[in-house]
Amino acid sequence: MAQLDVVWIRSAFVETNGNWRPLLIEITGGAPPDNWNEDSWDYPQVRFRATQRSGSIVVRWLRMLRFDQHPPGEKRPLDLDAQSKWERRDSDDQLPTGPLPWPSMTVTLHDYQANREPQGMLVSDSAPSFLNFYNAAASFFQFTKRHIGGSAPVGVYFRFQDTSGRINHVRLSNSSIDVEVEGDDLASLTLELSGEVPGISLSLGSEDSQHRSFPLSGEIPAGAWILLRRSTDWIDRRFLNVPYSLTTAEDVEHVDADLPRLQYFITSREGPQVEFKLDLPAKDDKSKRKVMKTVGAFANCQGGSILFGIDDEEYEIVGLPTREMSKYRDILASLVRSWINPVPPFDFRELEIEGDNSMSVLELVVSKGNEPPYGVGTPGNDPEYFIRHFASSVRARPGELRAVIPAPLTSPVKFLG
Repeated sequence: MAQLDVVWIRSAFVETNGNWRPLLIEITGGAPPDNWNEDSWDYPQVRFRATQRSGSIVVRWLRMLRFDQHPPGEKRPLDLDAQSKWERRDSDDQLPTGPLPWPSMTVTLHDYQANREPQGMLVSDSAPSFLNFYNAAASFFQFTKRHIGGSAPVGVYFRFQDTSGRINHVRLSNSSIDVEVEGDDLASLTLELSGEVPGISLSLGSEDSQHRSFPLSGEIPAGAWILLRRSTDWIDRRFLNVPYSLTTAEDVEHVDADLPRLQYFITSREGPQVEFKLDLPAKDDKSKRKVMKTVGAFANCQGGSILFGIDDEEYEIVGLPTREMSKYRDILASLVRSWINPVPPFDFRELEIEGDNSMSVLELVVSKGNEPPYGVGTPGNDPEYFIRHFASSVRARPGELRAVIPAPLTSPVKFLG
């Protein structure tokens, strides 16, 4: 970070007992986040800042700060020289403080043990007013709010955007896969169609925006995905096989897909990111746990969908009464919030059954979480941790659990801006 000429910083500080403490700091290098603006919002107990500085200045600033540790009450500076675990993310992938337009390398420099958001409204005569800190943070940091519940991310995050190349759009038809790419160093990259069997690799030219086509003769290859790579390092990617591509990649277009979404799920069957349930869980904890462990496993892995109203043995579409969908959503949302800690990003879709307006399938879409690991259990009990193994949710072994946890880098407050 110290070698960068400029980085873009957004931060939120809160006042507790006369002391200001950092709650959320987002540092971005390589290119600014989307819709970047320098700004400053001041409230009696909260301060938001957005500014840009050289990397060396930001490193010195971070070393001056003191961060809450575990156990509570202990404060230490960041150890910026410790080993860190970097994670490569796709372009437009959901990050703790929102998506970035370019592929990125991200690292958590500090992660709080618990979210301690300030309570109450934020009102100011020099900044917009909000009902709560979550709404204000979502607006200032420009991350997408969850449709049901949610809290702002907390910690210190550094994201470096790689502008050498990205996949802008993928168009799938019965005859070809057309890919649009963009970047300032595409000549050093290779575009590859990969999958369960070897695919085709195409070289790229020096233009900043390019188009390439992979010919097809019928169906998309099993497990197909588009990879943008530099030698042995992947830069960006898009998954093509349904239903995975339909749940995660908005820029993957199926132009010849004449099957509705529900039929795609039935055709693809259950797998690492799809599970069928005939009905909602019963009122006993054993039934609830059976469904919630899959929610936790999806959040700990790559996300996925649970479809209620499908016989998981015969793969028969049975459906649930359409008039009761609002009630079913409330029941499942309450279960997720009470059984999964922390609460992962989730949403619902109502899938129509062709020829039957009275019955629908309810899809619970769980995104890959940014705050793993996600524990499953009721309050007061020790949480259990699950991952997906093929089409099953299994208890995570210690090594598997460590693999899903981003490793953090093992005074008076000065505000930048």
